This record gives sequence, C-alpha cells and structure tokens, in this order.
Amino acid sequence: MFAKITTGDRMGGLLSYLAGEGRANEHTDPHVVAGDATVMAWHFDEQLTRESALDLAHHLDRPRRNFERSAKSGGVATKTKPHVWQCSLSLRSEEGQLPDEEWQKIAEAFVERMGFGDHEGTKAPTRWVAVRHGLSAGTVDEKTGQLGGRNDHIHIVVNLVREDGTRAVRHNDFIRARDLCRELEKEFGLLPLDPNSYEVARSHARATWEEKRRDERGAGADPRIPWAELDDDQQRILVAEEFASPEEFERAWSARETHAETIVSAGQYQYGEQEQAARRKARGRFEADRKAGRETREWRFLPKAERDALINAAIVAEQPRWAMARTVRACAGASADEAEFVRRMRQHGLVVRPRFARGRTDIVEGYSVAVRPEAGESPIWYGGNTLGRDLALPRLRAEWPSTPQSADAAVAEWSAGKAGSPAVAAGRETQSPDPAMWQDAAARIAELRKQLAHVPLDDHGAWAKVARETAAAFAAWSKATEPTPGPFAAAADTLARSAQTTKPIRPMTALPSVAGTAYLLMAASKGGPAAQMAMLRQLIALGKAVHDMHAATSAAKRATNIEQTIRGQLAAVDARLAAASSPAAGPAASRGHSGHSGPGATPAQPAQRPTTAPGRPWTGPGEPGRPDRGIER
Repeated sequence: MFAKITTGDRMGGLLSYLAGEGRANEHTDPHVVAGDATVMAWHFDEQLTRESALDLAHHLDRPRRNFERSAKSGGVATKTKPHVWQCSLSLRSEEGQLPDEEWQKIAEAFVERMGFGDHEGTKAPTRWVAVRHGLSAGTVDEKTGQLGGRNDHIHIVVNLVREDGTRAVRHNDFIRARDLCRELEKEFGLLPLDPNSYEVARSHARATWEEKRRDERGAGADPRIPWAELDDDQQRILVAEEFASPEEFERAWSARETHAETIVSAGQYQYGEQEQAARRKARGRFEADRKAGRETREWRFLPKAERDALINAAIVAEQPRWAMARTVRACAGASADEAEFVRRMRQHGLVVRPRFARGRTDIVEGYSVAVRPEAGESPIWYGGNTLGRDLALPRLRAEWPSTPQSADAAVAEWSAGKAGSPAVAAGRETQSPDPAMWQDAAARIAELRKQLAHVPLDDHGAWAKVARETAAAFAAWSKATEPTPGPFAAAADTLARSAQTTKPIRPMTALPSVAGTAYLLMAASKGGPAAQMAMLRQLIALGKAVHDMHAATSAAKRATNIEQTIRGQLAAVDARLAAASSPAAGPAASRGHSGHSGPGATPAQPAQRPTTAPGRPWTGPGEPGRPDRGIER
C-alpha cells in the first residue's frame, strides 16, 4: 500500500473534486466509506454529489472557521496555516478491489495511528472523512499503448484544526505514513512493497472471491461469506488454483515468508520526499523556459496532466538524496583529510554549505550539500546526517588526522565553498595514482579479510567500519565507471545500510583500513581487467563477510539484500572481467556490453538472479565451493 500526502486550505474545492468526474472521467462511484462520528451518522455510504460534498466540507471546516471567527472578534490578527491534510492510500494494481468494510477499518486505523484521533481521550478529535471513487486513471505504456496501473484507493481528508482550536501535529507525516502502511499491510493481509509470487496469487484469489461476492449481492442472491472469514485451508486451496501446477504452488508456499527491501535495494527513497524534490525541479526548469521566452504560460495555469507529466519526468531522472549520499560517501572514502573531502564534493558537482559554530567563522560543526542547480532552480539541501548517519561530520572526522594545520585548511575550503570561490589549494584529487596501487590495495583487503575471522559478532563498531569502507569503495567505482547507477551503485547503497549506527561506536578490534581503495577507484586508474577483477573479488569477499555477520545475528533481510545484490549484479560484472582478462579475449572483450568502457557498464540483458536452496552455503564469485570464513563459527 502506498501513501501520497498533500496539504492545502480549500476544503470545499478538494471535496468537490473528489465527488466530481475526475481529470479523466475516472471517478465512477464517489461515496463515503469512513469518517468521524458525525460523518458516519449522516454521510456513511452516501453517494456524493457536488451539493452533498460541499455540505460535507462545511461540516469538516467548522472548527477552523469558529477558531478564526473567535480570534478576529478578540482583535487578534490570524494567519492560518494550510489546514486541509489529504492522503491517498493506494493498493498495488495486482491487489484488485477491497470491500468498503475493509477500507473503513483501514482508514480508521490509519487516522488514529497518525495521531489525528483523540489519543485515548487526551486530545480533542479532528474532523475527517474517507472518500472512495473507483479505480485510478492508470498510466499508458508509451511503447504498447496499453493502459495499466489502475489502483483501488481511498482519499482521507483531515481538518488539522481540532475541535478545541489546537492544531494536529503532522511532523514527519511522510515517514510516519510510510511506516504505518507497512504495519497495515501485515494486519490486513495486503501486498507489501516487494511481494513474492505466493502473495500476488493470494491477492488475485481474494480479489476474484470478493468480486463474485459483490456480483451475488447485487443480483439479490445470498452472497458467499467474506474472504477474511474463510479458514486457512480454504484460502490455501483457492490460492493453489492460481498456479499452473502443484509443484509451482509448493515452491511459492515454501518461500512465502521471503521478502526483499525494495526501497533499499533499488536505491529509492520515501515517495513524498521524492515527489516534492521533483516538483521543485520541474517548476524551476519550467520557469527558466518562461524567462527565456520558450514558454508563455504560467506554472499554476498548466493542466494537471501536463504538470504531472513534467513532475514524473523529474522523478525518473532524479533521485537526489540517494545519488548525493553515494557521491558524498565516495568523496569521504577517497579523501585523506577534511579539506580534500570538501574539494572532492565540489569537483563532483555538489555545492556545499558549512554550519559554523554560533558567533564563529573558524569552527565548522556540520554541513549541508546540494546538487549544483541549473538556471532558474533552487538548490535542494541535505545535511550530512540526513544522507546517512555515517556521513555526519563528527563521524567522518574520526577517520581523518586532527591537527591545527588540517583544521585551518578545512575551514578555508569550507569558506570558499560557501562563497562559491575556487578551491584554496589543490591536493590528491588532481593527481593520478600509480597503477601499481591496485595490487597493494587488493593485498590490504585480503589482510582485512583474514582478521575479520577473529572479530566478534557484537563488535558493532568494527563491522560498521568494514561496511562503510566497502560501500565507499563501490560508490567511488560507480562514480568513475557508471554513467547511470548500476551494479556498483546498488552494492554501495546496500552495504551502506550496514554502516548506520544510532551513535558513534568505537571498534573493539583494531583492523587495517582499506579507505585508500576508494581513492584508487575514484581516480579511475586503469589497472587492467585482471587487476580490476582481483579488486572486485576482494570487495565482494568483504561484502560476503558482512552478509555472514548479518546471517549469524538473525538479520535475515539485511543479509538477503546483500546476497541478492552481489549474486544478482556484481556476479555479472565479475564474469565480464574474467572474460576480458583471459588470453583469448579480444579488444572488444575489455568493453562492457553497452559500449561504455569500464567494468561497471550495464549489460545489454540483465543477469538472471541465481537462487539459493534453503540451508545451502553461499559462496561469492571467484571462490566456488568454499564459503568465506569471515564469521562462520
């Protein structure tokens, strides 16, 4: 289930739209499925017209109007913030349609847990309603012209002004709504973000059952019982009918508890944040075209379909936080000190903004970064800690030398970055490393792997350090060789999750640092296919060690993410490097299938993800038959 949140100040306009025909005449049956006590008493299951929608809006908006009227009569000037909070809850298209009774329970649970209820009598309640008006309009595939993605959904509309005039808190509502959707998926048996084959089949079976139940009720016949009232054996029999053979069903049944974290492994992030960033970027480009005379209309007068198309294009093209996190992580891992870190970020298209201590200009306490904006755009800033806890400035400084000279050099570079001036000095970022460093870096990683065999599982600081440096190496390799995010970027994002700790933790075990690997890889030094293959296999072995640590500590999802990334994507890169380094390989073999030089080039066909039988030890590429002994004890 997906949540999309918007806010505004026109309750009547929003309810009129929900009761209307829709942008593409997709609103076929607008009616109320849930709401506060008064809504349920007077409007439940009511077929909404424009008149009844305005009457409903009048009811929902009354606390805000009463509060404003009272403030004005007392001579107090008020400036009301947007008070209309709207959230659409959408199912996956494979889910089919839920009955109104199910949507009512979901809406009531969602509103209460979002904090808009009375919170067990301690707060004045809000006024709200949930409207259902048929499936979404869907999207048209540009290649096939077929309509797809029609989702069953509801719109929850809340007046943020409570009955006593106080305002409901919506802090972090995007994140809270996302997490709540995950909870409700489990409670109501809905498809998760990354469903497996059993869950998809179960959803199809349930949708078919409920559709027949609605048809029977509409024909005046005695309807069958709801799907939720079927016992487990009955549901399992119906789900089995969705599969081509009993063998396929048994495979799906045995793997029904398996999930991958799509948001993490795909390098995406919370949808509301993504849409907001894309909206700003799309509008900035539109205004730039308008100033240049290429466009005469105003953004606010564009048809909604055209605005949405521009925003969706920006969503596809940009994923600011994840992309910036990879860049910052690669720059941090490749830098020998803080000043070099600042220069590298600017070198790779970021603008920096230091946060000085109060009343000082010689002490930097934190930083924010943004992608260098184009003309007409405003920068979208992210703090280091927002990009990743391991990217907070105090944690980065723990890996760099701390001397008066290094501090002065760093402040000078931060100040230059804030002013948009050229770098104060030049450092390693302008130099090409010796190709012989490939062998030395691989040897350091091999030594680290040996020592990992003796690192306790509860030494969280040591394992976070290994994950951080390995993620930085993959991020640096991605920056050097992947025009668009590919296998190296996916590996960096996945391993970076294992580097996050809620507070700084000092490793209990002294381990050799492999941070210099990121410096080598970011410089794109040509070590040849054989050297690159050796390096890749050593990094894969480090990722395998982190995987084993998670598997041994019952962090199954995290271990699965790492395994799928390495086996499903990096294995294909390893195979190409092996082919390119063989004596029989011709000149064309040293290039990626896409024509882009470098090991990170995306293959023409995606590699098939190998499967792992339950209980079977996994071995990384290059080490057939022998598991890494990192933590298997």
